[in-house]
Amino acid sequence: MLRDTLFVAFADYLSYGAIFVLTILINRYFGTAELGHFSFAFALSALLLYSINGAFSAIIKRDVSVNPELAGRYIGSFLLLRVVVTILLGLLLYALLGLLPNTSQVLIKTVILVFVMKGFEGLSDVLFAVFQATSRMLLYAALKSTQQLVFLGVSMFALVSGASAATVYGLGVAVAGAFFTFTAIGVLWGQKTPWRVDMPLVRYAAVQSWPLLVNSAVFALTARMGILVVNGLEGSIAGGVYAAALNIVNGVGLLPGAAGVVLFPILSRMYASQPGGLGFYMRRLTLRLGVVGVLFSLVIVLVSPQIVRLYGELPPEATNILITLALGLVFMFAQPPSGYMFTAIHRQREGMLYAVVMLAVCAPLYLALTLAWGIHGTAWAFVIHQALWVIGAYMIVRRFLEP
Repeated sequence: MLRDTLFVAFADYLSYGAIFVLTILINRYFGTAELGHFSFAFALSALLLYSINGAFSAIIKRDVSVNPELAGRYIGSFLLLRVVVTILLGLLLYALLGLLPNTSQVLIKTVILVFVMKGFEGLSDVLFAVFQATSRMLLYAALKSTQQLVFLGVSMFALVSGASAATVYGLGVAVAGAFFTFTAIGVLWGQKTPWRVDMPLVRYAAVQSWPLLVNSAVFALTARMGILVVNGLEGSIAGGVYAAALNIVNGVGLLPGAAGVVLFPILSRMYASQPGGLGFYMRRLTLRLGVVGVLFSLVIVLVSPQIVRLYGELPPEATNILITLALGLVFMFAQPPSGYMFTAIHRQREGMLYAVVMLAVCAPLYLALTLAWGIHGTAWAFVIHQALWVIGAYMIVRRFLEP
């Protein structure tokens, strides 16, 4: 498990690193306001598309990890679903942008380009989910890492050459589309079972995935609530400051996320073979990961001034915002065992209801604290949100696992 976790973490950190470096370059070349535009576009696209990633990929990984011979049917059927749903979400996004007040053409163009880029990455995610389900973590890591390195290299060359921000985002679209095509051709060439669309499987996917779609959409909204609230209430510059600090914290948070990717197929197989041991397994992992989160939180607090200086010119409150957000790492590290358990034990509907409840709790929290203390209140709302989520999820899942 440790080796596979390192492979996944390596790929995720390269992906994060590419975006992290890009945000630094955007701030240096175009200013904090443009960083706020990009962060808003990234958060909005993630809100719409990551919910599909989390839902469809979870079903693929759960089922294919138990029955690998079904991989061809799952790829064909789920790719069809991803294409249809992505197009529908793109049309919805375009309509929403027209309804937002005071939306500039620059922001609209940024949102559309970032959405298309993330859409192509979402199609690749179907193939990556099969790699993860069949424990081919090295192949997943190699493909994802190569894509991010190419994207970063092309973006840096464009910026140094004096390209506009829109050109940089357009290059991201081209790279994501090219790598999906390359990966699809490679999988078709080497796949033992041919791809095919199985309509009963499509219907099964819709039935099994809709609670996860709602769950993931709500989770994505709560995870990005701070960026959306800060941009709406405090403006693009405050949004850029918050996004810069949150990018650093989320970058560290990729490590427990990588552990969760590796852990999920293991939990699914354990539930199929020895469900009685899941409660003890979850408790042990939650405690151990939480301790690791404490250590990483302390490191970020200690080196926060040096990290903030990487961005160049940022308002003076950026360091304090980063220190506050870093406290949430303790709970982010403790989340994967209970978070992934809902789907592993076929309780995705309960997970969906829990996510909705957390949204109802956290949305007023972000709004109230931001209105009261500005960006500092948003940062504390993030920490409280992370703590409430992991405590509540752990308690609910423990009840399901009790004999």
